[in-house]
Amino acid sequence: MQSKAPFVAPGAGAVFQLELARPYRVIVAGDGARVEDSTGKRYLDAMSGGSMAATLGHGRRDLIDLVWEQSRRVGYLDNNRLTNPWQEFLAAKLVDLAPPGFARVRFVTGGSEANEAAIRAARMYHVARGEPQRWQIISPAQSYHGPTMQTLALTGRPGLHGAFGPYLSRHRHIPPSTDRFDATGQQALDALDEAIEEAGPESVSAFFCEPVSAASLPAYSPPDRFWEGLAERRERHGFLICFDEVVTGIGRTGNWFAAHDLPIVPDVIATAKGLGAGYTAIGAVLYRDSVYEAIASAVRSFSLGHTWDGSPLPCAVGLAVLGILESEGWVDHVATRGPSLRRELAEALAGNDLVGEVRGRGYLLGIDYVDPADGRSFLPPELGVAGRIERAAARHGLLVLGTMPTRDGFAGDQHLFAPPFPTPDGDLGEMVERMAAAVEEVAAEVRDELGSNLSPGGGPSSELRVLIVQHEDPTPAGFVHEWLVDQGADVETYRIDLENRRVDPTRYDLIVSLGSEFAAFDDSIPWIDREKDLLIEAHGSDVPILGLCFGGQLLARVLGGDSHRGELSEVGWLPVRSVDEDLVPQGPWFQWHFDTFSVPPGGDLIADSEAGPQAFVVGRSLGVQFHPEVNQEIMDGWVEAYRHELDDEGVDPDALLEETRRLASRSRTVAAQLLERYAEDIAGLALPGRRQDRS
Repeated sequence: MQSKAPFVAPGAGAVFQLELARPYRVIVAGDGARVEDSTGKRYLDAMSGGSMAATLGHGRRDLIDLVWEQSRRVGYLDNNRLTNPWQEFLAAKLVDLAPPGFARVRFVTGGSEANEAAIRAARMYHVARGEPQRWQIISPAQSYHGPTMQTLALTGRPGLHGAFGPYLSRHRHIPPSTDRFDATGQQALDALDEAIEEAGPESVSAFFCEPVSAASLPAYSPPDRFWEGLAERRERHGFLICFDEVVTGIGRTGNWFAAHDLPIVPDVIATAKGLGAGYTAIGAVLYRDSVYEAIASAVRSFSLGHTWDGSPLPCAVGLAVLGILESEGWVDHVATRGPSLRRELAEALAGNDLVGEVRGRGYLLGIDYVDPADGRSFLPPELGVAGRIERAAARHGLLVLGTMPTRDGFAGDQHLFAPPFPTPDGDLGEMVERMAAAVEEVAAEVRDELGSNLSPGGGPSSELRVLIVQHEDPTPAGFVHEWLVDQGADVETYRIDLENRRVDPTRYDLIVSLGSEFAAFDDSIPWIDREKDLLIEAHGSDVPILGLCFGGQLLARVLGGDSHRGELSEVGWLPVRSVDEDLVPQGPWFQWHFDTFSVPPGGDLIADSEAGPQAFVVGRSLGVQFHPEVNQEIMDGWVEAYRHELDDEGVDPDALLEETRRLASRSRTVAAQLLERYAEDIAGLALPGRRQDRS
């Protein structure tokens, strides 16, 4: 069942992915704070599974065995008419761990459902008290509380609303109290007063927020003055305060709930991720006794539920997670180790003018990036700095999460840094080192780009940037290089066999891997692994790759296919059988190969011959077995160098030279057709030369 492909290409497979243009890295195993992809590469997981849920790390046998044992005993029961001891015990335990005054818990299956249930509870509370006009919610604009229609309405970020705007309730929002805009919190309080007045104090149901923000504004929390002012306004106007502790709850910030560390006690707390620790889907909503009693005094049921709410299996896991956190002391550990981890990360990034701030609590840390020109402004979003650092970190063997909500106006490029609680100190130190290396790598590029690589209008240069990877004694520039230059491309050649330097493929619009005499499956060649890593990262970053001959074979291999010595060899100008002659004409193409490959998973076979596959497409990349770059000058050099090998294959070298001269015009035509169709129809590149032709 396991694929060797390192990524699932955009549009490949049967999964309806959240981001349709993004290749998805395939992770197949995890152990502690490390995970492994389908190629065997291992990464330090500084994001606790990607969404901060795997707080206890990967592969804990005690929790895995518990799931098995609980499933054998009783895994599922509907809680509409039934209850079970695991639900009852877990609820009682959460009440003990919550801030003072909390008395009841309702279970759900995730964070969005928890927040939705909190919204419903606030509404039912006011209706039960005879104030049915209260429905409006006020929340910070730079926030995210989930993808359900009600939770999505809580964010003031239009980019997230998208096509769903007509379905969303019209709630009100206030700006965040970040150091950049409102260091004291007073402006946010003034905005809150204005929002309450506009809505009508008698119509406000709740103020909904994260005590410490997660992905939307990593590790940010307002100053105490804001929380104190919020408590005053609750007392004055009668609305509830709901905390979204989906991320922060169950130890992430160094306490059981982040609310413990603030000068305010909320009325409702929603939590989820850490409660299941990545071993089950469970969330919980905690209610103060006053909220529960008001609802219970007026109604006989609490609205609606979901199939798995409070079922034995997730509740048993939740109980075990709390037991492990207590018995092994991980919440106290996070409280103690968190400040020094933040300090180590800040020190490692100190002096990097791309870094504006390192902030956070416990094991929820955030990095905020700034324009080096003034040390304050957001970076130009077209540079995609957060995404580039995320990809650079992956090259260094580190998984982090970058966000770039610049268009919302309150935050720019940012990163979350949230490792599992039991991560050993050695791994934490290595995470910090790798993060600093990734940031510095991208910062060096960005400084240069900010100075020279932007067009007069402020956007990125329209020039097509191409990297040609070459790995043997250079031959004269072939037709592919000539064609790219004619298109107005900026072409850089990378001698990967000689240059031991790191190349960021995301700086290029196209990667071309040229043919070579070396076998694509011979890992004893020193630079093979470097080129494999380069192609894997390019594909994972949705940078199109054109693999020719050896490059096509290697591309097939790194995407999960095989390359190996074939049963047949082909030398000469030969046709191919093509299923798409607009993309790959029948030829003839010059073929000189003894190896072959299989089409990688998710790929489409475009052409073949008696010797095997000749061309395939995966996502925006094309791999071919033949040599579309061959011209007369290259052929002269090859025949001179390999005359004896041609004789051994029964090929007349002089006849081959004559045929190359005779087919020169035709070979240029079919190669140009392939390159043009690939660049525009498969890779989706805007060719500068084509734009000039059209104008």
